Amino acid sequence: GPFPFAIEAVHCDVASMTTRYRTRHGAVVDQQGPLVDGLPRVADFDRDAVIAAIRRDQRGESTYPEFMVDIWHAGVIAYDIDLVSRTCTYLGLDPDIDVHVEDYPAVTLDD
Repeated sequence: GPFPFAIEAVHCDVASMTTRYRTRHGAVVDQQGPLVDGLPRVADFDRDAVIAAIRRDQRGESTYPEFMVDIWHAGVIAYDIDLVSRTCTYLGLDPDIDVHVEDYPAVTLDD
């Protein structure tokens, strides 16, 4: 795979489509083409729309780019994945109230 060592955390800036992967050996950045350009307004955080976008993605009904557009329109400016605590935290402009956290079960891969 592209990563020779375990990823500990992921940070994604939605508008710029910049994803940073942190490992115990350092970090790498994956830079995609930006989702937006110019001076677009950041949408108000809509928790219900965030959850709906996540569920659509989990059901396989959206591609990753479509998911990113959906969460951007729902007011998500970034998300953080903690692979140790198995959480993904979606963040809007106000870090005190514009937050949605998803918990993920442990995944065991068979050889």
